[in-house]
Amino acid sequence: MLTLPIAAVVASGIATCTILSLAWWFLGTKVYSGAEVVPNAVAMTAGVWAVQVCVYIAICPWKTREASTWMAWWMGATIIRLLVTSGAVALLYFPPPENPRALLMAAGLAYVAMLFVEVGIVAIHLSNQLERIEQTSAL
Repeated sequence: MLTLPIAAVVASGIATCTILSLAWWFLGTKVYSGAEVVPNAVAMTAGVWAVQVCVYIAICPWKTREASTWMAWWMGATIIRLLVTSGAVALLYFPPPENPRALLMAAGLAYVAMLFVEVGIVAIHLSNQLERIEQTSAL
């Protein structure tokens, strides 16, 4: 029986959101002189993080479940998060902003970056739990 990490996923989401927001600010103001897209890109990044946290908490990661059950729950949550994020992008897209490609790119990159970070954290957490279970069962 395993649980999923809560604090590490939320904290890594905040860190990823902050790094992406700083990158959008730097690229928008210093590199491409497109400061008008920075607020939209930062808002989209924060929105993706909010959806990630809400859907992740909805699957109750503190409950103990079998590893195969957790993977099905997590995969389902990832699909739901993709659909909700796409819906949020569609809602924020109309009326179209000054640069719609920047908004879509911000949402896509934020989703992928946060997913990669979450996958790494969940994999490490589950691996550590399985290792502890194996050590205690070997005794």
